[in-house]
Amino acid sequence: MKLTSTLFACVFGLSSAFAQVNLELHLNHKLGSEAFAFGQLTTNNLGQEFSFSRVEYYMSGFEIVHDGGQITAFPDTYLLVNASDDGVYSLGQADITSIEGIRFHIGVEAPANNADPAAWPSDHPLYYQNPSMHWGWSSGYRFAALEGDAGASQDVGFELHGLWNDNYFEQDHAVQGIDMGNGVMAIEMDADYAAAMYDIEVANGPLQHGTNQDDRDMLQNFRFFVFSPAGGSVGITNENADALPFVVYPNPSEGEFVISESEFAVTHIRVSDLAGRVILDQPIGDDRKVDVASSGVYLLQCRNAETGLVSAPVRIVVR
Repeated sequence: MKLTSTLFACVFGLSSAFAQVNLELHLNHKLGSEAFAFGQLTTNNLGQEFSFSRVEYYMSGFEIVHDGGQITAFPDTYLLVNASDDGVYSLGQADITSIEGIRFHIGVEAPANNADPAAWPSDHPLYYQNPSMHWGWSSGYRFAALEGDAGASQDVGFELHGLWNDNYFEQDHAVQGIDMGNGVMAIEMDADYAAAMYDIEVANGPLQHGTNQDDRDMLQNFRFFVFSPAGGSVGITNENADALPFVVYPNPSEGEFVISESEFAVTHIRVSDLAGRVILDQPIGDDRKVDVASSGVYLLQCRNAETGLVSAPVRIVVR
């Protein structure tokens, strides 16, 4: 009887440790630090004012990193996000006790991207939508559709519709799950749609529905700048930039950065990802270059070995 009780306790303990939960993604729709609203004026990094009348995009290819590095994929989960939604989206069910990260893509992966939308049920995100989120079988879905007004008098319309298989970019974020009770675990993230217009001359009224101009840059901005853990840093601004005794340029880059000459006399650099993993930790060369091989968002710190001074972290972006 004692052995039976012990076995029952062990089985119960294992089932509790790996209990299935309903996983939700909670998005805080934002413009900078403010709550999102259609028609609300905001400004991009070029100082150009604009407002949105449409913000829609697909999210798919979800993977959750949990319980010490395990990965659970949700290959059949597609979200059609509208900035007017309540921001609560179901990802599915999984055996998860603690969450360390999330990976996802903006858009729809091939071959689903190039398939017939009519093959999906009428209530599925990949079925025909109004306004349309599908460009045609050969081109596939609009991964993201941003529309609005810009210019000094807000009289210049813009439309950026990004698409195509080559622009199906992965991104990952270090996040923690929130126990919502009743078997629900949530991942909460901020989504700053003003950051989607980084470095885009929106005042010129771009009308681009394609794959390789501002429409693609907009998708890259979704990849690097739009999403962050709730309450964390949003966009790519560096609050300590004015106090830094050097400049890192170009930023974003294709992987090669240069640190300007300065009185700080940088002798050593350290680059880490947003999860705190160290990517580079080495003396700086005479060319003052920093080479980061993989695309992503990183934190760069510089040190002066003689004085022992260490700079505040600078956010750098590799496209």
